[in-house]
Amino acid sequence: MTSATIRRSDPQPATPTINWPDVAVILDADGKPLSEVDMLGPPDDGRLRFADVAEPSALLDYYFGQGGRQTTLRISSGTVEGWLETRWEGSHRRWWIELDA
Repeated sequence: MTSATIRRSDPQPATPTINWPDVAVILDADGKPLSEVDMLGPPDDGRLRFADVAEPSALLDYYFGQGGRQTTLRISSGTVEGWLETRWEGSHRRWWIELDA
């Protein structure tokens, strides 16, 4: 009988890890930049919420004027696709992206 020492190691993620930056750029369905956004952090319940939008008029035009919803979020580690959503909350407009599964 032979014995061997088992070394413990840190847990390894089963899926790729994305480091969510503080700032990103929203692109329309054609890849045209719409606005820089400040993000609140990693996705929560399939939503990537924004703290601040640099060009809210561009998002308003895309969303309401052109009926655009499909977007790509360009972050430092690549891109993430989803659907632009918004609502009026209190005295300001909230923006987020519903991430594709």
